[in-house]
Amino acid sequence: MKFVLSSTQGTHGFSIQRTNINVPVSTGAPSQKVLWTPSTKGTYTIVCSIYCGAGHSSMVSTLTVS
Repeated sequence: MKFVLSSTQGTHGFSIQRTNINVPVSTGAPSQKVLWTPSTKGTYTIVCSIYCGAGHSSMVSTLTVS
């Protein structure tokens, strides 16, 4: 899997829980590319790992590897 990360407002963190992936993403910085080959099937939670203000707690997603 390949994730291409960028931010248009402030600093955020891209973290896939249960893995060692935790990448800061800042406005104006070059896009970050994350390559990941899951070794375990299941559901992974993706969160913003750097407090970024209002709406931070709603920056959550899930990824299903089957």
